Amino acid sequence: MNFFVTGVGGQLGHDVMNELLKRGHEGVGSDIQETYSGVADGSAVTKAPYVALDITDKEAVEKVITEVNPDAVIHCAAWTAVDMAEDDDKVAKVRKANGDGCMDETKVDGVTKINDHEFEFHNAHCFKIEVPQIGAAQAIYYDIAALNDCCKYIKEHKIKKPIVYIMACRIGPFAAHFYKEIHKLGGTVYLNPDGECEIIWTTREKPDFMRVYAA
Repeated sequence: MNFFVTGVGGQLGHDVMNELLKRGHEGVGSDIQETYSGVADGSAVTKAPYVALDITDKEAVEKVITEVNPDAVIHCAAWTAVDMAEDDDKVAKVRKANGDGCMDETKVDGVTKINDHEFEFHNAHCFKIEVPQIGAAQAIYYDIAALNDCCKYIKEHKIKKPIVYIMACRIGPFAAHFYKEIHKLGGTVYLNPDGECEIIWTTREKPDFMRVYAA
C-alpha cells in the first residue's frame, strides 16, 4: 500500500513511517518544514519521499493529497509544544492544528458503537475514560485511569506481547508502576514525552488493529 504520513519530523510520525517502510509499504512523509527536519538517524524515513505541508491550510492539503493519491493517510502531525499551547495568543492556532477538543463519537461518521464506553473508528477500538471535574488534576487522573484500564484489558483478554505506546505522560514517578505491570504481562512500553495525545496500544499478533483510550 501507498501511505501519506503527516508529522514525520516528530517522534510518532518518524516511527510510523519507518515501520511502514520496514513492512514493505511505500510512503510519502510530510511536515511543515521545507525539508525533512526530524531525527537525522539515517533510517528509512530520512531518505523517503517528502512533501512540505501546513495541515491548517485546507487548499494545500487537498492539493497534496490529490497529487500523492495515497491508499491511506496516517495523520501524526499536531501542535506538541504543550506549555505554549495555553498562551492566549496561541489558542486559535493550536485549535486549528489539533481540533477543538475531545471527539464526540455521536457526531462523527464511520463510528460503530459497541456499548456506552466503547466504539470503533477507522479500525481503532476506542475506550472512553470518565474523568471527574477535579481541576488541574484531571490530566493525572486520566493517565492513571487509562493505564489501569489498559492493563486490566490485557489481563482479562490474555493479550500476548502487547505494545503500549504512551503519547503523553503527565504522571511522573507513577509511570514506573505501570511500566512494571506491563512488563510483567510480557509487554513493551514506548513513551513520547513531548506529545499531547492518548494512550494507544496494539499487539504484534494484530499489528494493524489498535486500541485507543480517550477522555
